[in-house]
Amino acid sequence: MHYFDYREKLGIGFDDQERVEKFKNMLENEILINRELDSHIADLLSAYDFDARKFFNSLGIDLSRINNVENIVGILFSALKKHKDNIKEYISVFVLFMNCIGKEEKKKEYREIITESLQYTGIEYEIIEDDDGYFIFPGGAKELNNVLVSETLDWLIKYPATRSVYTKALEMYSDLSTYDARTVADQFRKTLEAFFQEFFSSTKTLENLKSEYRSFLIGKGIPKEISGNIETLMQAYTNYMNNYVKHRDRANNQVLEYIMYQTGNIIRLMIKLNEA
Repeated sequence: MHYFDYREKLGIGFDDQERVEKFKNMLENEILINRELDSHIADLLSAYDFDARKFFNSLGIDLSRINNVENIVGILFSALKKHKDNIKEYISVFVLFMNCIGKEEKKKEYREIITESLQYTGIEYEIIEDDDGYFIFPGGAKELNNVLVSETLDWLIKYPATRSVYTKALEMYSDLSTYDARTVADQFRKTLEAFFQEFFSSTKTLENLKSEYRSFLIGKGIPKEISGNIETLMQAYTNYMNNYVKHRDRANNQVLEYIMYQTGNIIRLMIKLNEA
């Protein structure tokens, strides 16, 4: 995963300095409590399978400085301290550090630390993993994120092709200063199309799968008032993609959150009905 400059891209929307300090203190305390502090650096680099070159190069730090650090925690702390006054950079350094750890069990330990620290202090960001590593997903409405993003990702484990496309869409959504609205919206369209193709074992395009999901809804006994509403929603979704995204560059950032949640909403409904 490319190292994002979260100073511009994460946009953590809070000014509560006390909460920020609490988060940093809790995170660092947990690291100190849970990590080995007396091992030699070479042993720890081996134990963690840590890519020091990637870490230091991404931060623009001289790799030779590793000789002055006694342990793996020192590597992390030396980088974090440089960004004590900027929470966006602080979090981005921690995520980069996790992505440089090769041993999965060690990487998961650090993920638990930052996840618990974020949740405990009410900072609305979530750690999501894709094939390239971890990235931070900016929170919208917490309830919607839990149901339509996190849970949907879990359920899509049974639909690996879709999950890969959806995770890429979420990663692009979290990095809007690099990707334009049209590209991100189209990735969500590709997500829904990939899901229907995988769900119905079809190669048809999203627009040409109407009969499949109509028959599916009827077969599940969904009342016509509800199934008709779903079909209307699907038509509006595809119309927007055709008129504003696929064939014209008229998408804008203001509707992307809605598109993201609607994508998750449709996927969630189909999976729940299928497993009922």
